[in-house]
Amino acid sequence: MSEQSQFSEREKEVTEILLQGKSNKQIALALGVSASTVEYHLKNIYKKLQVNSRTEAVLRLGKSIGSNITSDLGKSTVEMNGETTDNDSQSISTRRNPMNKMFVLFGGVLLTIALVSMLVLVLTFVNLPGQSTAVAPTNAISLPDLTITSTYVSMVDSNGICLSYYGLNVTVVNQGNAPALDVILADNTGQEVSIGNLNPLQSMSMSFVAKAKSGAYKVVADPRNIIVESDENNNAATFSQATATSIASCLPLQFGDGTPTPAFTSIPIQIWPTATPQITPGANAPTLSIDILRNGAYHSPDWGEFQLSDGIYYRTPTTSQESPEIYTTRLSDTVLYGDINLDGFEDAVVFLFTQNGGTGHFVEMAAVLNLNGIPRNISTLYLGDRVIVESGTIQGRWISLNLRVPGPNDAACCPSQTAIKTFHFDRDQLIEGTP
Repeated sequence: MSEQSQFSEREKEVTEILLQGKSNKQIALALGVSASTVEYHLKNIYKKLQVNSRTEAVLRLGKSIGSNITSDLGKSTVEMNGETTDNDSQSISTRRNPMNKMFVLFGGVLLTIALVSMLVLVLTFVNLPGQSTAVAPTNAISLPDLTITSTYVSMVDSNGICLSYYGLNVTVVNQGNAPALDVILADNTGQEVSIGNLNPLQSMSMSFVAKAKSGAYKVVADPRNIIVESDENNNAATFSQATATSIASCLPLQFGDGTPTPAFTSIPIQIWPTATPQITPGANAPTLSIDILRNGAYHSPDWGEFQLSDGIYYRTPTTSQESPEIYTTRLSDTVLYGDINLDGFEDAVVFLFTQNGGTGHFVEMAAVLNLNGIPRNISTLYLGDRVIVESGTIQGRWISLNLRVPGPNDAACCPSQTAIKTFHFDRDQLIEGTP
């Protein structure tokens, strides 16, 4: 049996090309396989021939076919026991040395660059000015800043009309660069009013009923310190030794018939009579004072019946975690007087502001009839969300209001567009419309 009879078909193909003096690469190209596959077959060939090198395999195979091949054949990489591992006419170890040197050189360059970069960073931090180890404060640029810009006590409203009480007017402005959400104002007597959101550089004026004619009044924005601000030290203002404007220096409120406002008379508070009292108009007929109106009973199509106490009605929040301050109906300080049902008694038109757990301030106009000194809220009409009643007049059954309503580009908190609306009182109902 010849030497090649023990080989597989692929091994025979390898030996035929091997005997031609071809290198592993050339064998691989000729057979369309990888060099490692050629070496795998050579290893099996060496084992079957019981030789240890490429040269011995060629000589052994040459003898089996009667040839004396002694060409200068490079040693295979599978010759693991020899002193050198050659492929083709060039030593593999010699061929790989430059590549190894290149990798070493490249790695050294990268390591050098990394070390230099680290050194630069260390030197940079060492040369930085001394800094506090404390946590840096929140960037003040992105925070609101509530400031009380003015407070005054007066018996005159913004239109010069006499009030029947001492009014504490407060103006708050957001001087920061971020919106202030759910802003609350409070005075030193415990009164609070929610004014909703204030965008940067927006302001809003609100009024309280002053508890005293003179003395020091203190007003605070965000009394519970809930809103994070860039400056927490300018939220309060004190109007020291305030003296209310004299009632004699204001303009008398005019009725539709041109008669001046009669003197305000304080009478015991009575709520929604079960029977209509006997009406006896006359020069000494009682009027509806602000105190009576602030403690009266009202009816709203949206909120039902409720009783005000000192101008406020508290509803029960939907959850125990919510503040009762945002579930309220409050009476505005703006009051219009006139005989809207033409019975000889001066009636009142008041404005109710309701919050029901959100940021909305739902404004309603309520007609209160004077039934011989007893108030009766006979009709209530919705005006809108966060509208501002600036002034108004009553002429007979007709009521005219000057309003500020949200414009197309206004934030919800701060309406800027003026509007005039007229209403008339007909068959015990307030109805919007023009004369």
